[in-house]
Amino acid sequence: MALKQAQCANHPDRYGHAVCMSCRKTLCQECATEWDGINYCATCLAARRTKSTTRTPVFGYVLVAVACVLLFVIGPKLLVWSATLYQRGVE
Repeated sequence: MALKQAQCANHPDRYGHAVCMSCRKTLCQECATEWDGINYCATCLAARRTKSTTRTPVFGYVLVAVACVLLFVIGPKLLVWSATLYQRGVE
């Protein structure tokens, strides 16, 4: 029994090279697009790209800013306090 090679969904005269992981269409090399190591057709890839809009991680920026402020405000006080304790221990 011979296996029949799949044809491209967009180009019936070409053999299939990949399968779209969203819609399961067989695609030729020209139609298949690899994104993050996964093959997609143009329609599914466009849908995924609109879904994956990058948002700014505002919470992360605020957290880093608060940590920097705390370091610059509390840091010198801790240094003075530790130096004072060290001086008392040495005497």
